[in-house]
Amino acid sequence: MEKNKGLTSTGGFYLLYFGAVGCMFPYLNLYYQRIGLTGFQIGILSAIPSLVVPFASPIWGILGDSLNLHRRLLTVAVGGTIIPVLLLSAGRTMSWLAPVTLVYAFFYGPIGPLIDSTALQVAEAAHRSYGELRVWGTIGFIASAWTLGRIMEGTSLRSLFLGYALFMLGSLAFSLLLPSSPQRWSGPMLQGLGVLLADRVFVLFLASVFLLATAVAAANNFFALYMDGLGASEGLVGLSWAIAALSEVPVMFLSGALLRRLAPRGLLILGFSVYALRWFLYSQTTSLQAVLLIQVLHGLSFGAYFVAGVVYTRERAPGGLSATAQALFSGTVLGLAGIVGGLAGGYLYDQVGVMNLFRFCSLAATLALVVFLVVPSLHKRGPADCRTFSKLRGDQGASRSDDKEEGA
Repeated sequence: MEKNKGLTSTGGFYLLYFGAVGCMFPYLNLYYQRIGLTGFQIGILSAIPSLVVPFASPIWGILGDSLNLHRRLLTVAVGGTIIPVLLLSAGRTMSWLAPVTLVYAFFYGPIGPLIDSTALQVAEAAHRSYGELRVWGTIGFIASAWTLGRIMEGTSLRSLFLGYALFMLGSLAFSLLLPSSPQRWSGPMLQGLGVLLADRVFVLFLASVFLLATAVAAANNFFALYMDGLGASEGLVGLSWAIAALSEVPVMFLSGALLRRLAPRGLLILGFSVYALRWFLYSQTTSLQAVLLIQVLHGLSFGAYFVAGVVYTRERAPGGLSATAQALFSGTVLGLAGIVGGLAGGYLYDQVGVMNLFRFCSLAATLALVVFLVVPSLHKRGPADCRTFSKLRGDQGASRSDDKEEGA
């Protein structure tokens, strides 16, 4: 019963949380444009979360792992986004919107790492795959983005703020039902971060996903402009994103089988490779029909890479540091890479055009794959890593505990 409750509450949280994201992500910049903000101002507001997440997420993750407060911190983070989002609808100037966005980003950043850490534990306890739980987020995103778009055709774009608040209130309720983490980091609070950053395998992994995520940010920022240049309507742009999201569903449902067959390392290699192919194909076509077909590769690129990345991060993290490790992964992907990708993508778009931008993204994905191939194939912490872990912990029992966990 407890296992079923954990599966239901985690799946329900993903469904409603990404339903909230589906209300905001596709429409927020369009709303800013409609209230008279310039492109530069919209860019600043879009960059604020990327600046905040790399710093905020690890702080929340360290607190969760050290104090074993993952569930309570998740509830605080979810609730903390609701009022700032509603306040965004009340302002029209940068002096109002920028500080409110800063507060929103501080609470929004840790939600992903905290729920992913919990979902991995719930899935493991129930002998299910992480992707089977995460797929409910994709379903929630598709449903809310499409439904809200239809609603806003007869109302206004301001409906997105109310939609977000309602979905997040539902997520808040589910967060109260999530199980507590069975593990806790027993060392000094900041030492856990040092343990993770001393792991050269994990650092190389973060370097590879940084390169890939930088290319993802650059490509995503200008994908709508790419389609617009090919003559696509707004509806066709929306359809292309729907096709991409739908292609994630089978990959996530089958992620358990894929991980058993390929292991996280193999699935990451697949995701990196398909991303390189996908962006190269975009750079070679001017057919909208071909673009829609290429969008189907989103599942085998993003779906494979993200699920495998979360699982790989869990495997590299010592016991009790899952949330901190996920925060480093999330901060790299959504924060640092988002900033660099946005700036580099804008520069390349202005200097060489969108087709060459996609070629550069394909090269970056290939380079990311090369960097990742340098990472040793051993997923679990090896003897050298265990010695480093024990040294940083400063106690001999840590090594014995870690060895037991390795053998489990």
